[in-house]
Parts: sequence; C-alpha cells; structure tokens
Amino acid sequence: MPAWQGNQTLDTVIAHISDLHFGAHNQMECWEIIARFLREQVKPALILATGDIVDSPSGPLYDEAKRALDALQSPYYVCAGNHDRHAKGNVGRRLARLFGRGDTAALFRPKV
Repeated sequence: MPAWQGNQTLDTVIAHISDLHFGAHNQMECWEIIARFLREQVKPALILATGDIVDSPSGPLYDEAKRALDALQSPYYVCAGNHDRHAKGNVGRRLARLFGRGDTAALFRPKV
C-alpha cells in the first residue's frame, strides 16, 4: 500500500486538486509531476479541480487545461476560481467599488 494511503482500506478515492494556474511560469513542470502521481499511484475514481484552473482567462489555456485533465483518465469536475474569471485573478477597481470594497472577496460576501 502506498505511504500516502496510510493503513486505510479505501473503496473509492476522490482526489482534490486546486490552483493549477495553467499559463503561469513553470506550471507545466509542476503539472507533469502531479499528473504522473495521479495516473500511476492515486488512480482516483473522481477528481475535483477547484479554483484557478488557468492563471488568466484565455481560450487556448482552457483548451490546454482540458486536454491535461482529460489525459488523467479519470472523471473530473471543475469549479472556477477568481483567476478563471479575471486577469491574474484581479477584479477591476470599478467593479470592486460597486461592492464597496477594493478586493475580490467582496464579490463573495453576502449583502446585509
């Protein structure tokens, strides 16, 4: 049994990966290590890829990320993050002012 599994007997393995940042500097080197580990050792029944799939929104980067996730040979579900919606994850100041704050967290806070 791989060390990362401990002494557990697992019937279903779900892998949670986040902040992939396709398009960022040295991202592909990191991705190759992660992808190999997931394919060869973890072999998850499902992969949850949450937040910041790309470094900045771009059709070609989304295509690259999809090809990379497809190559993992496991079903996956993607949930977008702030970098998937805004250039380098930054909301424009004008939009942030509409919410009364200068940071992206304002977009996710409930109005009171």
